[in-house]
Amino acid sequence: MQDVVHLLLPSPHQEQEIKTFIIFAFFMKALYLLHIVFVQSSVDVFFLDWERPHATPSWPRDAGSAAGESTTAVSIWRSYFVANEWSELQCHRRVSLPMQLLALLLLLK
Repeated sequence: MQDVVHLLLPSPHQEQEIKTFIIFAFFMKALYLLHIVFVQSSVDVFFLDWERPHATPSWPRDAGSAAGESTTAVSIWRSYFVANEWSELQCHRRVSLPMQLLALLLLLK
């Protein structure tokens, strides 16, 4: 049985290899992130909101408006809702949480 704890540090050559791998991994990850930003910024998306404008406003019209302008614009909250739904559609979980928890439960038993 061993009485003294020995710690073997990497040799200078091994340390240089580790530094090289870490630097290479950093630059490859940065390149991957640049690729993701490029792909996401080069996508053309057109939203078609089929919600019709509401009929007449609840307040009385002023005398200066034209007869054909009796509809109001769609609320800004509708635009926020559509943007939120689009954001949720872009998020995709690659790992199933229930399967991961089940595997963790089986491994810990």
